[in-house]
Amino acid sequence: MEPPESSSSKFVTVVVLNDGKTFTDVRGCSLCVIPFEQYRNVTDAGGDASNFTPVVEIELTDIIH
Repeated sequence: MEPPESSSSKFVTVVVLNDGKTFTDVRGCSLCVIPFEQYRNVTDAGGDASNFTPVVEIELTDIIH
């Protein structure tokens, strides 16, 4: 398995989810601001993040470079 960031890096940046246990490296992750009503509709319908239309999206990979 290749490191999620450059092979010369001695560190990996991860995001830990709100359960305090689930994590992933930040490559490909983003923070999204979505209207609460949309959030409620998507979660009530059993949808996932691909169903959101963010008002603002911040790519986490861009922050660490």
